[in-house]
Amino acid sequence: MVHWFCSASLCFNNFRSKTTIGERIKFYRLPKDVSLQKENIRILHTKGMNFKNVHVCCEHFSSGIRELCTDIPDIARHALHLGVIGFMVGVAETTMYRIFTGWVVFIDAIFSEVNLKVESTYISLMMPSVFKKTGHGETDIVVDATEFKFQQPSNYDLNTLMFLSYKKCTTGKALIGISPHGSGLLFEDIYPGSIKDNELIEQSHILELVEKEHEIMADRGFSIQDLCASKGIYLNRPSQKSSHQFPQADIAGNFDIASTRIHVERFIGRVRDWSILNAV
Repeated sequence: MVHWFCSASLCFNNFRSKTTIGERIKFYRLPKDVSLQKENIRILHTKGMNFKNVHVCCEHFSSGIRELCTDIPDIARHALHLGVIGFMVGVAETTMYRIFTGWVVFIDAIFSEVNLKVESTYISLMMPSVFKKTGHGETDIVVDATEFKFQQPSNYDLNTLMFLSYKKCTTGKALIGISPHGSGLLFEDIYPGSIKDNELIEQSHILELVEKEHEIMADRGFSIQDLCASKGIYLNRPSQKSSHQFPQADIAGNFDIASTRIHVERFIGRVRDWSILNAV
């Protein structure tokens, strides 16, 4: 096997790498045409390399493959630090941070107007069998809260609201909801980490995404029975122990809820992998 490596700046794909769907990464040589070579150099930042040994992986083509010999990469996934980008374009790192922050705010304003609510008929059509088998076939949304580590604020009052003693750091808490088949439906604003789960529900519009007489699935910490009852919605959450030990029926019910609610935990795990959330 030839040991190929992608020559694009800060792309670490090699002959062992695989795509997101599990296929082996493909590699392509740079075109012989001089003008196309220059365009490849500009996009991939491969200046100064020996072009006889340069290969570019399929991750830098939007279709996942170079269909023609004249195709040039149109995706530059370099994961560059903003300071590096500022050096490349000739501006200060702080300027790049302001530009980046401005675009984040702008994109948030645009995407916050997108209605992610899914028709209940479609949810029923796509309902996974595990929900039906466990008696939760009327579930419209599965919800959970997650926390993100924040930099310590200079404001003492805000620091008190955000500091969690058991985590020993300042955090923000956000509410995330998914459909039973795994698509994201709710990404609420981030609140101080000390906020309770019940207050998160009250501040959000999550119950508007649940049809009347349908179900919302949540963790044990969401004590929102009265709020759901006022909306004509059923709440599915693990039972709380009221005696020395759980009855057998509650044990089985808790296991069924845990086996279906785990999907929102996996979804949150993928969200937390986004590096932008590691430096808030």
